[in-house]
Amino acid sequence: MSPTDEATGVRVAVGSTNPVKVAATELALSRGDALSATTVEAVAVDSGVADQPRGVAETVEGAVTRARRALGETRQALGETRRALDEAAAGRGDDLGVGIEGGVAEREGVDGLYLVMWAAVTDGDRVGR
Repeated sequence: MSPTDEATGVRVAVGSTNPVKVAATELALSRGDALSATTVEAVAVDSGVADQPRGVAETVEGAVTRARRALGETRQALGETRRALDEAAAGRGDDLGVGIEGGVAEREGVDGLYLVMWAAVTDGDRVGR
């Protein structure tokens, strides 16, 4: 990636240092030409939920919290002044936070627990799940 790409590309903060979650994010982002100038950074954050979330709601909450906290950490590290300059130059806010959370949940009619995985993406204003 050239310095120009890094200055105008999308910066994505993944709310985990887990290499599987980081690789999954990089793979997902590599599927679109519009995100070819993407920089992905692993950021250690607390999910705000139990180490093993139980239920869909808690797992979703963990993913959303990771995405928001990762983006917040990245923006704080970059400094809001640089971010404002970058946004003005690019014509858009281009930082994204990604959170990926795994949990277990019960399912009606099925004995035991099953695995659930949720991902969330935020630009600071909106959250997609």
